[in-house]
Amino acid sequence: LVCIEVMLNAVMLVFVGGSAHWGNASGQLFAIFIMALTSSEVSLALAMVVYLHRRKKTVDTDAFSEMKG
Repeated sequence: LVCIEVMLNAVMLVFVGGSAHWGNASGQLFAIFIMALTSSEVSLALAMVVYLHRRKKTVDTDAFSEMKG
């Protein structure tokens, strides 16, 4: 999930840079949509961590070896 976050931030930087260079606001609009997408991604990751913490009382990944699927 962190790699996707970095890639989306790079795309957002390109959109904002292109928008500033060509004087078009559509790149900034796309950047706002990307920010909404990344915030939903972070909330999904946080929900997964909270679920796993409630299930095993730890966030150590070695404790979840029985998870298959």
